[in-house]
Amino acid sequence: MAAALYVLPGAASALTNPPPNVQDTGYWPTLTALLLAMTSTA
Repeated sequence: MAAALYVLPGAASALTNPPPNVQDTGYWPTLTALLLAMTSTA
């Protein structure tokens, strides 16, 4: 739960301000897996 407090702001900023290399194939799957992990452990 405490980890989510550190991850959520980063995830929110990543969603609103994607890095210039969004075309990187690992970006969205990693973000999706991170969000799924957060919601499953919340």
